[in-house]
Amino acid sequence: MVCCMKCKAGGQCIENSRKVIFPGVLADKRTDKEFRNALTKLSTSKISPLIELSKFNFFKGIIVGDRRLLIDLGVMRKLLNGWVNGSLDPFPQWSSSMQHEISELLIEMKFPSEISHKLRSLNLLSIWKADELCTFLHYGSIAVLKHRISNEAYQHFKLFYCAITFLSSKAYEQHWEYAGQLLEEFVKKFSTIYDKYHLTTNVHNLLHITAEVRKYGPLSSISSYPFEEKFQNIRDLVTKMDGF
Repeated sequence: MVCCMKCKAGGQCIENSRKVIFPGVLADKRTDKEFRNALTKLSTSKISPLIELSKFNFFKGIIVGDRRLLIDLGVMRKLLNGWVNGSLDPFPQWSSSMQHEISELLIEMKFPSEISHKLRSLNLLSIWKADELCTFLHYGSIAVLKHRISNEAYQHFKLFYCAITFLSSKAYEQHWEYAGQLLEEFVKKFSTIYDKYHLTTNVHNLLHITAEVRKYGPLSSISSYPFEEKFQNIRDLVTKMDGF
């Protein structure tokens, strides 16, 4: 059985598929002591060297709530792909005319000065970058999705939108606990809006990000976006060196 890294929720492997789902919401949290005791009983040399750090907590110290991977490239892309391509069955796929209409809205949108790149057409969704999905979530989604998905799905999406907005800034710190409640409700209702076979690891891990935000700070503090930017600089340097 595949289990969640943060809690004792058991995953279910879908037959004839590589997908693992987590249909439950409430599960006991894993503890560092239990994990260390289990590791010491293993007769293998491939135990993580982190076990040598006596003050390191495996389950509080390892983050699953990376903003870029879990929120933008994870859940937001899953939802948007589902609406556009029909991959969130039984939810209906947007018609070509609907996609064209939404694409025009996205292209014409005006954003604050800190947003350097405009959104692209849904025809190019497969190559949207993480920051485009982030921009769509925070600046375009609420206006664009209204009346273009069912009211039930729209109200469900707003749980996600509000929770991530609260958890994205220390200015909303007083609402972080409430954000956790919103995400729990979002995950709980996911299988009624779509299907239980879409309750993948990314959706389940939303249940754990509020605790990480409380410990480490807003989502921007536990984001891999800065590493992506540095990677681009390194790649540029390598490209220049190849030119010699």
